[in-house]
Amino acid sequence: MAEKDPAESGRRLHVTTLLVASRRALDNALSELGFAEDDDRIVEHDGRLARPVEAVDAAVEDEPEPDTADSPLHDVETAEGLASLKRILKRIEPADAFATIRAGRDGRATARVLRRGSRRLLAAATAADESTLRSVIREILPNVMLDVAMKPPG
Repeated sequence: MAEKDPAESGRRLHVTTLLVASRRALDNALSELGFAEDDDRIVEHDGRLARPVEAVDAAVEDEPEPDTADSPLHDVETAEGLASLKRILKRIEPADAFATIRAGRDGRATARVLRRGSRRLLAAATAADESTLRSVIREILPNVMLDVAMKPPG
């Protein structure tokens, strides 16, 4: 049986990143790379200079969503749901976890907090929109990394 091409089974991702540096370091790096001194692609980002660097489209395989059967969905728009989510997440070190936020077919957003490495589900939450979930998770775990997809599943 032939294996599927990752582009066929998953999705293509186009990423734009910023190379952020001090004026001197950026000038030196761009000079070494052969860019003109008056390159108009230099932008200011958070008070520092940056240059957009575009990566080519890359095939990304869809990862199966973790099973939420082990962890109930906590509705963060209710006092009880918010309190129970806080109780669970307060025991977690932000550096040991990351959160994914996805829009559901029902119009509500769902967040899953996963352990790094093992991808074990630690907690799951739901809210009317991703910004609500993002702010609640940031309040509880200020430095946790977030993976947010704002489009509902196709």
